[in-house]
Amino acid sequence: MNNKRIYSALLCLSLVGCKHSQPMGPQAAKIDNTTAQMKADIKSAIVKLRGGVEPRIADNVFMNNSTLLIESRAPQQPLDPLLGSHNIVVTRFELQLRDGKCVLYYPDKDNYVILSKVRCFAATQSTQ
Repeated sequence: MNNKRIYSALLCLSLVGCKHSQPMGPQAAKIDNTTAQMKADIKSAIVKLRGGVEPRIADNVFMNNSTLLIESRAPQQPLDPLLGSHNIVVTRFELQLRDGKCVLYYPDKDNYVILSKVRCFAATQSTQ
């Protein structure tokens, strides 16, 4: 009877240990204080992932949210009488923490670039 309890306890501990040793997946991340060097690194990553020219981004990029939406103009489409017409295209990027490194993730192409000059933290953590 006593052996069964010891065996059960050891089994539970080994299962808990295995669960905590598994690598975590990507986590949404934020930046505590964005610098000019960080902005340059982010802009460069956007060009690598999406192409085109470097976009203008806010000085507080990724400080309040882990998602960045970039609007750009697309070639004018013919006017649709029912839906109207607009030529704004929105592209989404996500700041993530992967294996302890900050990365810029581009969901449209399921690709990311490591941001070597950016220090970030998991969005669920407190900065205090």
